[in-house]
Amino acid sequence: RDLVMDTFLESGEIHTWMLMKIHISSPHLPSPMPSQNNLIDLLKVSRPVVSRHLQVLRAMRWITLCDEIRGTDGRIRGHVYAQHDTPLPLQDTLELDPDYLAFLERPCNGDVLKRLRIIKAAVLKQIHNDIGNGMELHQSPGRLHQIAESLGHISEYDSNSHHVKN
Repeated sequence: RDLVMDTFLESGEIHTWMLMKIHISSPHLPSPMPSQNNLIDLLKVSRPVVSRHLQVLRAMRWITLCDEIRGTDGRIRGHVYAQHDTPLPLQDTLELDPDYLAFLERPCNGDVLKRLRIIKAAVLKQIHNDIGNGMELHQSPGRLHQIAESLGHISEYDSNSHHVKN
């Protein structure tokens, strides 16, 4: 519901998120998230459009880039994303994706990325406003820490591996 009602997302970005969710949650066809090639075929759009959809979803924290898979030649072969039912709090995003702020600050050029540029600038502005109002990026507990704290008597949160240990 939150995704569909998000006033900043366009239908293509919502559709991309929903297709990703279908792939990972179907009880009959459990699978990893679809590749960009699969999304291109399913959405019937170009690679730059799918790439922009994924970057917008990342900027808005509906998905988090957790890792890049590289081949033996060093080239990127794929990405590992975490998908969220609501936008992830900034503190949790920074734990899972330490490059998130650098991603927001990285320039993007071209007509297909105009929307992404606007969104990244707006998200950065909001983060700077939050920091100006006293938000601590790495000290305020995000959802991951809150869950770990609520399990504190039986578990311990390992911030290095992002796992809750029993």
